[in-house]
Amino acid sequence: MIEIHLQQTHKYAPSLARPRWVRGELTETYYRKEWSQVSLVQEEIFEQLCLLTFQVGLGFETVLKHRSAIATALCNFDLDALANLTDEDLIKICMDPAVIRNLQKFRACRDNAQIIVKHEINLAQIFMDTFENYPTVSDYESLPQYCEESIELAKELTGLGIKFWGPTVLCSVAQALGLIRVIEEN
Repeated sequence: MIEIHLQQTHKYAPSLARPRWVRGELTETYYRKEWSQVSLVQEEIFEQLCLLTFQVGLGFETVLKHRSAIATALCNFDLDALANLTDEDLIKICMDPAVIRNLQKFRACRDNAQIIVKHEINLAQIFMDTFENYPTVSDYESLPQYCEESIELAKELTGLGIKFWGPTVLCSVAQALGLIRVIEEN
C-alpha cells in the first residue's frame, strides 16, 4: 500500500529530504547545485535578494524560469550599473515578455542597489555578522521562515530605505548562503 502511494507521489513533492519549496525541475536543480552554497560575493548575494524580491507573491519555480532575463534586465546584478538605471529604463524593461513584468519590484531592486552603493554596504559582512552564530538545524522541517536575527536585520535595512527585504527574504538568503543550514542526524 505504501509503495503504491509513493509511486503516485509527484516527482517533486516536498519531503523531509529537502526543503518544501523544491517543487519542480528548476527548484530541484537550484537546490542541488546552489542552495546553501552561494558564494559570499556582493553580486551573488544581491542576485539572491533580487530573486526573492521577485518571488513575493509567486513561486520560486516561476522566478527561476525568468532568472536569465531578470539578470540581463538588472545589469547582471552589477550594483553600480543597476543603480544608474532610470525609471524610463525600468518601464522599457517591463515591456519585455521574458521578465516578470512588475515595475514595483524592478524599482525596488534598482533603489536597493542605489542604497547599497550610497552607504557602501558590504552584504557578505552583514550576513556573516548577523548569522555567524546561528545554530544548525537537524532537518528541513526545522528550517525557520524567519528568525530573531532576520527580524532585526530587516528593521536595520528598512531604516535605510531598503524595500522587499523583510525577515523571511533575509532568512531565506542566509539559508542560500549556508549560514543557516541543515545537518541531518543519521
